[in-house]
Amino acid sequence: MAELEPQMSGGDHAPRNYTPADGSGQFSPAGGELDPTQAAARGQSSELASLGEEAAPQVSEPPPVDQFQAALAECSWSQARSVWPALTPQEQARFAHDPAQLEHIARATSLAEGVVVFGWMGLDVFDVYTSVAEDVLAQAFNQNDPAAVALLHAQPDRVAWCKPPRLSPQYFVDLLVQLGVPAQDQLAHTGLFGGTPDWDLFMEMVTTFTQADRQLALEEVRAQQKWEVLLAALTEAHVVMVQGWLDQDSGDGTGQTLEERIAAAHNSARANVALATVDGVRGIDFENRITDRLRELLVLGVALPKLAGEAQSEEGVLSPAQVERACRALIWMPQVEYLRLSMLLELTGDASRLTQSFLLLEATAARADDYGMMQRLTGTSGNLGALEGFADATRGMDEQTVVEQTSVTQTRAGAGDGMIQKFSDSCGPTSAQVIRAEADPVEALRMRQGGELAQDALDTDAAREQEGALERHYGQVAVPRSAADITAAVTAALRPARLSGAQRRAVTRYLANQAFTQADFDAALPKLERHMAASYPGADGLRMVREGQAGTGASAGLLPSDQAVEANGALDIDTRTGLPLQDLFDNSLWNLFVAAGKQINAVNMTAWNANVTALLDQAAPKLERGEDVTFIIYWNGSGGHFMAFTNVRTEAGAREFLVHDPWTGQTEWVTQANVLAGTWPGGTALICGLQG
Repeated sequence: MAELEPQMSGGDHAPRNYTPADGSGQFSPAGGELDPTQAAARGQSSELASLGEEAAPQVSEPPPVDQFQAALAECSWSQARSVWPALTPQEQARFAHDPAQLEHIARATSLAEGVVVFGWMGLDVFDVYTSVAEDVLAQAFNQNDPAAVALLHAQPDRVAWCKPPRLSPQYFVDLLVQLGVPAQDQLAHTGLFGGTPDWDLFMEMVTTFTQADRQLALEEVRAQQKWEVLLAALTEAHVVMVQGWLDQDSGDGTGQTLEERIAAAHNSARANVALATVDGVRGIDFENRITDRLRELLVLGVALPKLAGEAQSEEGVLSPAQVERACRALIWMPQVEYLRLSMLLELTGDASRLTQSFLLLEATAARADDYGMMQRLTGTSGNLGALEGFADATRGMDEQTVVEQTSVTQTRAGAGDGMIQKFSDSCGPTSAQVIRAEADPVEALRMRQGGELAQDALDTDAAREQEGALERHYGQVAVPRSAADITAAVTAALRPARLSGAQRRAVTRYLANQAFTQADFDAALPKLERHMAASYPGADGLRMVREGQAGTGASAGLLPSDQAVEANGALDIDTRTGLPLQDLFDNSLWNLFVAAGKQINAVNMTAWNANVTALLDQAAPKLERGEDVTFIIYWNGSGGHFMAFTNVRTEAGAREFLVHDPWTGQTEWVTQANVLAGTWPGGTALICGLQG
């Protein structure tokens, strides 16, 4: 290809135009005939030589337009440039508007040469190429030709022409980065703000973003309600991209290996169990779903306490049992759900980012039964859509808040009460609810934010669940613990709420379980709700108070066998934990208690405690794995009470259990010695069985 440097031309190779001396414009030899011997020519040459220079034939240069044409034909760009100023404006315009000539130049030069040639011709280089040789320009960009990049630097407003499919997504994004286009301005080129988005381009683009900018881009997709479309459009190649995003966050900045971090962690023994579990599952992870970063998150979620320095929060967000379930879900869930979870992990942020990631994996473990080989083959796998609202709600929370909001037990001293039973005898279903929520942070957050934990929260799903669990057995009616307080509060509000006399009578008679006028009662409720605001017990709360007037209360509780049925059936505990709450229960203690007339004394206490110790020895390893346990205690000669073990530890050589009491909503550590002695925070009673 011709160089742009000036070249010597002319001689025998340059086109010549001679003008005869006679002015005829015709060329003919002497005598008008050909002289094959060229003797005449030799004679003329001698004669001319004797006459000197004045007798030499006259030679003139061809017109500039012909010279320019010849230079183009020979690709002699320096010659063409030297001639160009000699052309008339009309001749220059003719060449500048000749598509064939322009295409010839574009295809006969490199892009760098073409830029120079079209530049001194006074043409818009981009316009020339896009009109006569688009493919040449596109190829230059896709090959990352420096001249193409320089062209865009000179005309950045022309970058839109480069959008795919003219350029590959990768090279287009490279161009935007080289041009210094801000991340959020780049998104406009993806079609996200109008038309059909190019998701290949979007993914290439956000991969180059900082994490903060990538989060904004993903949030924009969600804000435009295109999240599901994005997830469905992605391929295995995009999975690798997303995994790369997460791997960028590996480590804690200390330079320690995962094993070193485990060794220094509070729950190192449990974390090593989790690590062995993860590495074992990775052996059958044929799609490489469990990346190094996910491995790290799963194990650290066990190793690190929920809240450092808080006795009630020593356990990790994740347990070894949940890690096992999460791993199974990860390797069997459909690609779209794997991408959903991965992107939600990417969207975590702020000071509690690590804990938010642990919670997302815990929520995945709670849904592990939706994923497996059979579900994958039959296309019946579940989806993790519920995690999106959960992620939105927890993002931005500080560490302490996010832990408190995703648990229904007390997470620290002074943190407020955990879940409290709503009815006199609903300790059984309440303990089951605690275990379910502690295994599923989505459920715990729903209960927390829905105000379902308090004793008087009767107009809630939690209360309705407890009521149903009680009333399915023995034909009894659940009696609200707060019935008297609710009745007093509603009665005090009747006049301030401006109810008529008839409406006041209807409400009073309704609460007393007497005949009432429905129309007056219905008219009273909106007035009461407006006046009482947050203290209004709700229609279901009022109904439960009315029905409780006819209930017997004490007989509405559950026996251990009833509790197992409710927990694993209507309350769906096993779907969140993967384990039924009945394999640990020992009927021998219950039978012994009944046979002794519900009286345990010093004579049979030794045998009793031996049985209880055996049960606790079974419960402890379950708790270490993260399998919470409900248990029932009985007071000598009277009723019983369900509570829940949610953790176990050894302090100063003594085993201790973390106990949540649904009657008080308190969560406290109790030594095994106190368990055997029947000494509980709420009084003295003996364990008659465990379920876990």
